[in-house]
Amino acid sequence: MTEKTEAGRLPRAAQAIAIPLAGLTIMWIATLSASYADLMMRMNDCSSSTQINCMMYGQTVRPSTYIMLVGIAALCLASMFGKKLADSAGESRFATASKGFTIVAIIASLITAVFMAFAVFMQHLDQGGNAESALVSLLGTYLPIVLYAVLVLFVVLQAFVWKKGDHDDE
Repeated sequence: MTEKTEAGRLPRAAQAIAIPLAGLTIMWIATLSASYADLMMRMNDCSSSTQINCMMYGQTVRPSTYIMLVGIAALCLASMFGKKLADSAGESRFATASKGFTIVAIIASLITAVFMAFAVFMQHLDQGGNAESALVSLLGTYLPIVLYAVLVLFVVLQAFVWKKGDHDDE
């Protein structure tokens, strides 16, 4: 029989698989919310414009950048937490499969975070790099890139480098 959790409902290995999937659901909701926020921002900019093909000119701080950051952070942290549960699930075949699944989930979430950091940077280049102010450039481009880098570094260190019981007691 597999190890039961404190709640007695699902084995730890099943929870280790369910938690990254819940993080993926949160990221999906964040992606839809970010698309909606961009759509509303574009509609507000185009309603006051007389151009037929309205485009968002000039750089602005887009809320969708931070909404996506929150969604990807939820995916990364859920995958990391799922890996910790899978590591403590035991040595059954299902527990071994859950460990493999959570490692793949962590790697996929890290790739997504790196891709989005590049997307934010390329969006800045697409707008010509002409910021209306230094604060807009800082909040719209550089802060999200730094936050993505901190997220990736934290998840890599926490999931793959820092292990419990790996202390040097010399």
